[in-house]
Amino acid sequence: MASIKDLDPSDEGFAKAVQAAMKKAAEDNPKLKVQTAPKRTSSDFNGGGGTSSDPEDIDTIRADRRKRRQG
Repeated sequence: MASIKDLDPSDEGFAKAVQAAMKKAAEDNPKLKVQTAPKRTSSDFNGGGGTSSDPEDIDTIRADRRKRRQG
């Protein structure tokens, strides 16, 4: 960042000088370069294709809960 310390923002070539400084900084420090994200390698887990085991109504939920509490 020392390379842009003495630049004058009101100067006509300011934008080009900043771009050149950014390019040089990226060349000098590979961590600053833009990197692409790795390709997706996992399976698609969208959750579809099966039947739901969820109870259909509140009475079924309550009955199941009572059964679990009792035994």
